[in-house]
Formats: sequence, C-alpha cells, structure tokens
Amino acid sequence: MDGFDYDLKADVASNELPSASLTLQGEGDIGATRVERLLLETLDGRIEGDAQASWDPQVTWNARIDLADIDPGGYMPEWQGRLGGHLESAGSLTEQGPDLTALIDGLGGKLRGYPVEADGKVTVQGKDIAIENLLVSSGPSRLSADGTLGDAVDLRFDLESPDLESLLPGALGSIRAKGTVGGTLTAPVVKLDLAADGVEFAGQGVERLQGKADLDLSGGGRLRLNLDGQRLAAGGMLFDSLSLKGDGDLEAHKLSASVQGEPLSVELAAGGGLGADGAYRGELEGGSGDFRALPPLRGPEGHQTTGFFPAGAKQSDSALITKDSQYPEAVFKWIDFTFSQEFAIRNWFGVPDADWKWPDADAVGIDGGKAIYQYIGVDPMFMKPTYNGGWVHSS
Repeated sequence: MDGFDYDLKADVASNELPSASLTLQGEGDIGATRVERLLLETLDGRIEGDAQASWDPQVTWNARIDLADIDPGGYMPEWQGRLGGHLESAGSLTEQGPDLTALIDGLGGKLRGYPVEADGKVTVQGKDIAIENLLVSSGPSRLSADGTLGDAVDLRFDLESPDLESLLPGALGSIRAKGTVGGTLTAPVVKLDLAADGVEFAGQGVERLQGKADLDLSGGGRLRLNLDGQRLAAGGMLFDSLSLKGDGDLEAHKLSASVQGEPLSVELAAGGGLGADGAYRGELEGGSGDFRALPPLRGPEGHQTTGFFPAGAKQSDSALITKDSQYPEAVFKWIDFTFSQEFAIRNWFGVPDADWKWPDADAVGIDGGKAIYQYIGVDPMFMKPTYNGGWVHSS
C-alpha cells in the first residue's frame, strides 16, 4: 500500500464521560501519518491541533494542540470555569527509553471563579527528567518547581497558598512549603520548611503547624527534624499539641514524639541507626501514655455493640498437604470446609444443636437484619471458666 488518507467524523456519548464530537483528517503510508486536522468539541469548548507521527523504523511524533473555552464543570460540577492555552510535544521512543519534550504555554483561564495559569517545560531522556520553569497558579496560590530527576536528583520547589480553597473546594486555611531534594532517588537529601495555619478539610485539620527538616539519607550527613503543631483534628480525635523531634545521622540518631489530647496522650523516645551490614537497629528508650478507651459507636437506629475475642489464639490463614499424606483428597475437603460459614461459627461458638443452632425464621441479628446463627441458652463462652467446644478455644 503506497498511501492512504482519512476523513473521520464521530459523535461520542457515555454515561460516565462527557459527550464529544470528533473530526480527524489526514494522510499517511505504511510507516507514518500526518494529522492535518484534529477537532474535538466537548465541554462547551474546542480542542484543535495537528500532528505528525511515524512508527518505522522507530516511533516519533510532533504534535501541537490548542484549547479554547473548555469548561471542566461539564464533567465535574464543582470545577466550573473556562480554560484555554497551547500545548506542544515532540519526541521518540529509543532503546534507552522515551526522548521527549512537552511544553505548556499560556494554559489558563478561570476555575471556580479563580484566575488560573500554568506554564513550563518538561524534558525526558531515558530515565532522566528535567523540569524547567514550571509555574502553576490558582488565585493567590502559587506552585513553582525546577530541576532534574534521574540517577541524580536536583529539584527545587515552592508552594505558597494563603487561601487553600483556591486549590481545593471545601479546604480552609493557608500553607507554605519550600524546599530542595538532592542526592539520588534511593538516597535523597531533603531540606524542607513547612508552615500551615487554620488548615481544615473534610473534618481533618490543624490550627497551626510549623517545622523544618534537613534529612541526608545518603550517609555521612546530618538528620534533623523539628515539627510542632497545635490543635490537630484527625480520625475523630482532637489533640492539643503534637511534637516530633529528631537529631543525629543515618548511623546513629535519636527520635522523640509527643501527642497530647483526647482520648490519648503519648510520649515516646527512641534511638537507632543503620549498621555497616545495611540493617537498621533501634530500640525504644522511654515513653509514657494516658489512654482512654473509646466507647463503641452508636448506629442511627441505636445499635451499639463491641466485639469480644477471649481466646486470643494465634491464627493462620494457610495450610499444606504433605507428599506423605495417605488421604490428600480428604485433607483438601477439610481445608475447603474451613472457609465456610458453618466452620466460622463452629470455630468460635462450638457444637451445633448443642451450643448454637441455625436461626429461627423470625430471629433478628444485632444489626437489625436477619440473624445468621442463634445461641442455645446463653453465649457458650460465658457458661463456664474453661470452655473446650470450639476449635479456637482448644488450640
């Protein structure tokens, strides 16, 4: 086949993706193609571009795309706005890996009422990635990054957001994080300055958080960590203060942690280091705690239960049949039975029709639904000090 040309038009509709109309025109041959016109009309806007690509003797491409009036709110209602800009990419696939350049030029507009903008350049050569003058902004929030990632790392970043809601719907507070990453990916050298005030999202947050980290994991450098926070809300618990300290080097260092709050307060101190054999060795050097058990949660219909496991037996979810077994089929049937519901009930509650039975038709479980099993009398685990009717209790 000497060559071909194409003129494609299609409408795409989906329950999960936004509808779109596609126009694709171009020409090519057995080793390459040229897209003369790409037009994708979607999200109330347009994506237009052209490209050249080849796959013989190797994969190469050169593409340009322009966006106009794209409204992400057509797919994610909380991200309404209008976006436009210019994107370019050129490169090839080599034996050493991808060799490509991607350019973001004047991508911007408005999202959720905030002016947004993105510019930058990314170059990939095999395992090495270079980020040049990457700048992303949304309202008053700014993120910049510059540097390289590969066998060696030399990366600088700066995030400043005086209004986190400009980055994420429903977020409150402000954050500043600035730092560098050096060394290698397996042994990085990290320096970080962090400050956060009034941060809250989805019920989690911190009133104030400040910290510095200077961590040299390449060996021979210092490890310093100093993090302090006030009024931390996490996992339904509220802590008045949080402190994390560290000092030393990779071979010998000290760490201490302290949280004070409700329902627990804990202080821990530990020391350790990486030995010449590459193994980490450490030990807890001190600590104290004030723990208060949380009551079981009450459901919307008033159900409130607590799990109780008195046996405390060590259990394992594995089994084997030796080559010397005289009855491997019977053993396999037994192993298969251990994954059944009946086995689980026998395991904990004992002999059927003596300690428990299958439930009556009108029996109700603790969750308000149909019962799975029913005690005969009272829970057999409480009938006498020593109970030997379930496998867990006899193990």
